[in-house]
Amino acid sequence: MDLVITARHFKPSSQLSELVNEKVSKVSKFTYDITRCEVILTKENSYENVEIIGHVKGHDLIVNDSSEKFEKSLMAA
Repeated sequence: MDLVITARHFKPSSQLSELVNEKVSKVSKFTYDITRCEVILTKENSYENVEIIGHVKGHDLIVNDSSEKFEKSLMAA
C-alpha cells in the first residue's frame, strides 16, 4: 500500500509523520484491496483537520475529522 501524506499550511514533524504511518498501516489488516492511502493534514485557525482517502479497486473510501490536535483527529478518523 502506498501512503502519501500532504500537509497544508504547515510542515509536519517527524513524530506526526511516523504516527500517521503507524495508524494508517493498520488499515491493511481489514482489507487487502487498498492500493493507496492519502492523508491530508490541514491546519485552520484553532482546528487541525485530518482527511484519509483510501483507494480500493473501483471505490474511494473517505474519512475525516477535526479537533484541536492532529493526534486526536487521526485517532477519531
